[in-house]
Amino acid sequence: MYKVIVDFKDLTDGHIYRAGDPFPRSGATVSQKRAKELMSKKNLRGIPLIEKVVIEDADGSVSGAEELV
Repeated sequence: MYKVIVDFKDLTDGHIYRAGDPFPRSGATVSQKRAKELMSKKNLRGIPLIEKVVIEDADGSVSGAEELV
């Protein structure tokens, strides 16, 4: 799961995301390639627009860590 860090309009479906929103929105799917593009500067805005949400479980394990390595 990702979190929007900068307001933007997703050009793939026209949906407007606001900072703090989850990405993708409920019911939508996104390719890993598109997510990486939006997390990098390699998009039309030239700045990261989303970030990976890392969730720490009660036992201390981290979900989503595979993309942080």
